This record gives sequence, structure tokens and C-alpha cells, in this order.
Amino acid sequence: MVGVIANTNQFTGPAIALVAVGIIIAIYLSGGGLNQLSPKSLLIIVLLICGLMLGGQILVLNTQPVTVFHDPFRMLAQADQLAANHLDMQTTYFLRNPNNIPLTYFLSLWLRATTVFGLTTNVSVSMLNLLILDGFIALLLWTIWQISHRNTLVLGALAFSALTPFAYTYYAQVFYSDTPSLLIILIVIRLIMFWPTSRPGRFCAGIALVLTVMLGTLIKPNLIVLIPAMLLVLVVLWRKHVLKASHFVIPLLLVLFGFGLSRPANSAIISATHYTPDIDYTLPVTHWILMGMNQDMYGEFDPKESAIETALPTYKARQQYTSVQIKKQVQKLGLGGLFRLWATKMTALLDARTIQSWYNGGFRSSPSWYLAHAQTFRRLTGFSYAAATIVLFIFALVRLLLWRPDFHNQLDIGALLAIITALGYIAFHTLVWETEPRYGQIVLPLLWMILAVLPKPVLKQASYHILWPSLAWMATGLILVGLAYTTGQTHPRTTVVAAQRSQLSEQYQAKPMLLTPANQLSQIVDLHGPASYFSVQTYPQSGVSIHITNLTTKHRYSLSKTSEVQRISRALPAGRYEITVTNPTRQNQPIDVVTTANYQLAPQPLRIDGDVQPLQSLIYTVIHSAQPD
Repeated sequence: MVGVIANTNQFTGPAIALVAVGIIIAIYLSGGGLNQLSPKSLLIIVLLICGLMLGGQILVLNTQPVTVFHDPFRMLAQADQLAANHLDMQTTYFLRNPNNIPLTYFLSLWLRATTVFGLTTNVSVSMLNLLILDGFIALLLWTIWQISHRNTLVLGALAFSALTPFAYTYYAQVFYSDTPSLLIILIVIRLIMFWPTSRPGRFCAGIALVLTVMLGTLIKPNLIVLIPAMLLVLVVLWRKHVLKASHFVIPLLLVLFGFGLSRPANSAIISATHYTPDIDYTLPVTHWILMGMNQDMYGEFDPKESAIETALPTYKARQQYTSVQIKKQVQKLGLGGLFRLWATKMTALLDARTIQSWYNGGFRSSPSWYLAHAQTFRRLTGFSYAAATIVLFIFALVRLLLWRPDFHNQLDIGALLAIITALGYIAFHTLVWETEPRYGQIVLPLLWMILAVLPKPVLKQASYHILWPSLAWMATGLILVGLAYTTGQTHPRTTVVAAQRSQLSEQYQAKPMLLTPANQLSQIVDLHGPASYFSVQTYPQSGVSIHITNLTTKHRYSLSKTSEVQRISRALPAGRYEITVTNPTRQNQPIDVVTTANYQLAPQPLRIDGDVQPLQSLIYTVIHSAQPD
């Protein structure tokens, strides 16, 4: 129920709820006809939609690449360096966040392997994203069919994956630990649900389970919630006197073994990356707990708080500081305040409306057709995914309320494990850790497996007529588009026209380029629509001069200096612009320039005194601020 509230608690809530109701009605009316499909017809439909989905994904990645920033870019940039045999750490990021070293290392191995075929880092990362994401979708569909043999459930999961932003936004455009985690938790629960009875089968499944858990722990340490979840299931089975018959102890021991193996595996990876830990840079566990206690940020990451902690000289000082602050926060909030904070965090955790903006700063160069209807497209993305998520939560809730588990059934035991694991993830990020909307997505494969196992409620089936479901889906689609357009026009938001926001960040001691008095930097930026704001990132103490020139009209605009950027706020027509950075002083001046080994950051390269540098770029943002009609 919290998941439903999370996606309907703002001014857009009624619109999203209306779309969700329309989807539920359409599903009810369509069930009879869909269940009459033969397995062959179902397979043809699945393959056809998956083929169209793959085509859509490739189209999105080619025409609408996003500018990746924050942790995913820092990890990607380091993997790019490792793949090119540059073994030094560029910044202090990994000294403070060593948990991302294993994923960085695995990514570097992939990049190194694909370099043999002449692929750029951009293409390699996109391929890896699609392999993991589409592999997850395919395995999810196959698992649901194996468990339930219900056409409606398979097509529902396919629609959720292929007909919503799920397959085309964050998981396809940004490589990070979230996508592999979806696949890993699906594999783990699936292995336990289908635990073999034969000795050779158990041997193979056991190896797969150990390796998957080890890999999952290296990539995303919060997989550890699986241990208390399995222990709780163990207690339930013991109390029901079915523990021995369930064969649940062996998977539990193998999961524990997989977690244990992750420690030496992590040490081996650290050695392979030539990473040298420095305790004075390390953030204590209490750092993330304090973030989760921050009422002003609703339990999400607070950059100001992080800056205070990173400025402290030692690990002990940070540990003492965070411990004191946690106690102060608890005293300040009181019991009532804690419950309100937890409710807010849980709501944020399960909110799926912002999937398009997770860990990216917008499109590198938004197409003109998108900019012409940006407000509608943005609302359409958020509404459709939120409505689909609400429907998933409602169906899961109804099944759970009516479920009477059979603990002699291996699938029911697996469903119980999926339920407790999902609750464990939610509790962990609600009660203890910091929270973000993307963290809550880990429950998706768990919910789908729960739906597949739990029996369908006995309802009077609607009389089937091909006209009614068609009309229901058409009406729901029209309502969705109409509401997206209306709210987009009445509550417009800023739109990124063009951007290159990938950077290693000054907070992690990223080194600036020093521009000499004799040098000049330039970079072309294409604006496919009008803009009202243009900024280039510099340093507070930098004395560089920056202006932009419309190459069609030759009109030149000077940017004004602020603390960390130079910017201009005025109407800028669509066209091709050139950023020019000069040093009017007699001393070298710092300027933010990002450099990679094999990863193209922007559509147009940086030029240093006219020399093309395809793997370097300035950091810039171009925005159009719309006004409501």
C-alpha cells in the first residue's frame, strides 16, 4: 500500500491513479482472451515485442544518449582508465568509496575484451547494459512461465518491461550496480525455488548459487539482507516441522559460503587494480546511517553533510562526528519524528516517477522533436512507469492477502523467501540506511515471482468480446497522453537542451586543467531548440574569460562569473554555438576539463588552440525554462 501512496502523493497523484485504474480495468477485460492464446501464439507475441523493444533501445541509445554523472561516471571513468592500462587512481573517490572497486574492475575487464574488436567505451557500455537488462527481462519472463504457465502474467511482465520506460531509460542508459543487482537477486531466488532433487543437479545449482551470491555481494553489499531473510524462513519451516523435507538448509549454507568467499575475492580484486586503501580517507558505516537520519533531506544523500565529513582529517574524526550527529538527530526527532521520517523514507524509496533522471544530467543534445513536446514526454514517462508500478503493487497486495502458503511446496517456500527479502530491503533503507527511489527497484523481480507463485484470486471472469478490451486499452492510452499533456502545460519544468555534466568532482580532488595565457579552448554545442540558460563550469578563483558565439548569426554573448560557473540567463535561439575560453591574465588559470581514455563525453570534441581532443570536454549545461500557459 505504501508503494501505491508513494507514486500518488503529489499533485500528479490523481492523474497517475486514474491511469492505474484504467490499466486494471483493461487487464480484467483482456484476461479471458489472452488466456485462450496457445503457447505458440504466446511465444510469437513475446518474440515480436522483445524484438521491437530491442530496436527501440538501440534507437534511444543512438539518438538520445544522456550525460552520466556522479558515482556511475566516476566508476566508468576509472574502468576506462584501467582498460587502457592506466593503473593510477585519478581522484580520492575510491579511497572514500571502496565498495565500488569490484564493479569498476569487472567493467574494465569487459572494456578491455571489447577493445580487441575496436569498440569504443561508449558502444561497449551500451552493449553491456543491454545484455544485462534484456537478459534479466528474458529470464524473468521464462521464470514466470515456468512457475505459473499463465499467459496474462507473462504478457503483464512483458508489458511492464517493454511498454514502459523501464527498458529505455535508466537501466539502458546508465551502467551501475542497480541493473546487475536485479539479475542477481532473480537468479538467487530462482535457484532456491527450483532447487534440484538429483545429485548432479544440486552440484551444478550449488556452484551457480555460490558464485552468484559472491558476485552479487561484491557488486552490491546490501545483498546481505538475504541472510536474515533465509534465517527467518528457516525458523518458519522448523516451526512447521517441514525443515528436513524442504531441503532448505543446503541452499542457506551455500549462500553463507558465497558471502564468505566475497571477502578474499574482494582482496584479490583490490590487488589487481593496484588500489591502496588509506584509512584517513575512508568513510565510516555511520556516514550512510547519518544520511538516513537527515530529516531536511528526507533521509536521502546530503552533499553538504558529505562535504563536512570529507573535510575532517581522519577516519576516527569522521566516525566520532557521525556518531555524535546521529545521537543528536535521534534526540531532535523523538519517537514521533522518527516514525514520520521512516514513513517519508519508505515513500521516497518506492517512488518510481523520476526514473528518467536517475544519475544523468539530461540528454547530451536533445533532439528538436523531443524539445517541441518535452513537457508532455517527461510527464508521459513518469506517469506511465508510476501507474504500471502501482498496478504491480496492488496485484501483489491482493494475492498476499488471500495467500495460504503450503510449506511442503518448494515454490511456496521460495515465494516466502522473496516476500521476506523484499521487506528486508525496504526495512534496511527505511530504518537504517540512506534512501533513494532507485534503491526500491530491487523489489521488482521479487514481486513478479511472488505474483507467479501465489494463486490467482477467484473472480467472475468478464465475458470476452474483442471490442471491450481494445476500447479499454485505447481509452487508458488516451487518458494517459491527455493527462501528461495537460499537467505538462500547466506545471512545466525546466528542460535540458544540451549538456555535458560528466565530471570527477572537486570534492574528490579532481585536478583542473591549467590554461596558460597563450592557450585558448573552444567547443561547439548544438542547440536543437531555444534556451534560456547557458553555463560553463570553472573554479571560484579562476580568472578565465568565457563567451559563446552563435555561428549562424555571429552574435557573441559574454558569460558572467559566479562562484563555480560562468553563465548567461537570457533567450538564446536554436542553432550551433561555440564556447570559447581564454585567459586574459598573465598567470595560468584553472578550468574544469574532463579527460577520458576511450570514452566520448560530448557530441563535439574540445579544441585546444584548434587541435581536436575527442576524449576531452568542458562541463556545460544549457536549459530552457518553460512558463505555464
